[in-house]
Order: sequence, then structure tokens, then C-alpha cells
Amino acid sequence: MPGYRKSNTATTVRPAGRRRKRAPQRRTAGWGHFLFWIAIVAGLAWSAYFVLTNPRFYVHRVTIDGVRTLNPAHIEAAAQVPARVNIFRFWLEKRGVFCARIQACDPVIESESVAIDLPNVLRVRIVERQPFAVLNLPEATSYILDSNRVPYRTIALNQAQSPIVTIPVTTERIVEGHQLPSDIDSHVKAGYYLLELLTDRHIGPLSDIEDLTVDKNNNINLRLHSQLLIKLGQTDGLPDRLAAVETALAADPSLASKAQYLDFTTSRPAIMEKAPPPAAMPDKSTDTANTAVTPLSSDIGH
Repeated sequence: MPGYRKSNTATTVRPAGRRRKRAPQRRTAGWGHFLFWIAIVAGLAWSAYFVLTNPRFYVHRVTIDGVRTLNPAHIEAAAQVPARVNIFRFWLEKRGVFCARIQACDPVIESESVAIDLPNVLRVRIVERQPFAVLNLPEATSYILDSNRVPYRTIALNQAQSPIVTIPVTTERIVEGHQLPSDIDSHVKAGYYLLELLTDRHIGPLSDIEDLTVDKNNNINLRLHSQLLIKLGQTDGLPDRLAAVETALAADPSLASKAQYLDFTTSRPAIMEKAPPPAAMPDKSTDTANTAVTPLSSDIGH
């Protein structure tokens, strides 16, 4: 017929009732991976069960290192390690409580750490506080302080081997092993600043410290074992005043023995010399003259 174009595409006629067959999907590889992970999980579970129930991994011994003044048996008793406990379960479940009991058993303990030494040993490492100064409270108990200003032992002043810091505060709020109350700590901090400066500068004549006092305004007075009192004033500008003290003692080493006190709290340092030994009939006018406050050498200043 005119205008009719025959299609070259052949048409396939599918018989009624017949469907195309699909190729079967292969799931063998997927099942293999699944079974592999099942085996891994089962193996891990069995290993965990073996480790957590095997008597070989029960805690049999506790070793304590680092103690100097404490009794290791006292620490072990305070820590309360239970009998027949698995070392791994102890590490995971009870280590925090164990460390807290160790810390609380004595205020001299600054820090502690626990490690396991397979198969059955707990190893405890103790760091004890070291004395840095002695806090003297008027009409109250004296305490040994560490370098962080933490009191951890009471002590009699006549037994003190560290510099004594005396402050004009009395309180019953001091707890051994804990930071000082803020009102006390502010005064002690001023005294520590001086002690740290002396340690850093290595000023020979000032290494023989007996005690230092800090008043309510944080003015510092330093006393040597020779009984020389050095008035240093506020912490502001303290390094410069220490340099002036060093210069004065270097220029006249006899100041340490002949002076009653040196005053460096003003722009013109002054000295008060000790009174001479009393005679049979002491002359009061002579004593007054010998103990008068006089300026130090003009080349010593701030």
C-alpha cells in the first residue's frame, strides 16, 4: 500500500504459560563470610571465658614499690585485695576503688598507680610527699608541707628540719592530705615564693634559714640560724631586694653575726647592730648608741 513501510524488526511471540528462567543466585560466598565471623566471635568468647576463669590468672601477690616512710603491709591491708579474684576482672572493674583506698590510707601518699605483672601479680607504685617547709600556726598544731603546700604530717617545731613558715592565722580547718584553706594558703604562698627564689638564686649566706614569718599584709621577714633578721617586705620587687641583701652580705660578711636585723623594706636599707654583752655596770647611753638604726652603705639599694 502506498505510504506503508515494512518493519525489519522481527517480533517474537512467546507461547502462553511459559516464563523466562532466571539464573540461580550464588550465595555461597556470603554464607562463608558469615560463618567466618561466627567462628571469630566464638573463639574470642571462648578465650575470654578461659582467661577470666583460669586460676592461673588469679591475683596471688601484691608488690608495693616507692615507699620510704610507710609500711607496705599497712598499704596492702588498707587496699583490701579480695582473695581469688581474676587479675583482668580486677583491672577492669575494681582498679578505681582500689586506688582510692590506697590514696585514703595515709595523707603522705601523693599519688599511686597500679599495673599487672602477668600471670598473677599486682604491682603498686607509690609516690610519697617530700617535706619542703613546716607551717607554724600560733597556738595551734604545726604541719609538714610538701612543695605544693599540702599539709600531710603534724610535727613539733623543735623537730623541724625544713624552713619554718609562721603566719598570723589560727584555724582548725586544716585537713592532712588536702590543700590549705584559701586564707592560709595566700600567706603560705608568699613564703614559698621567697623559698623558691632562694633555691633558684643559690645565695650562699641565705641558705642557712631558720624560719620566715608572713604577716597579715604578706610582709616577709627572714631569720637565719645566726639569728640575723632580714626584713624584706612585700613580694612585689622581692628579687631586687634579695639582690641587695646578697650585695650587702658580700660587702661585709660580719653583718651576719653583728647585726640584729637588716631592713630592706625602704629605698635606703638600714641596719640595727646587736647590743654589746652587758658589763657589770652597763651604760644605758652606750647601749642605745650601739643599737641605733643606721643606713647601710650607699652602694646598696634597689
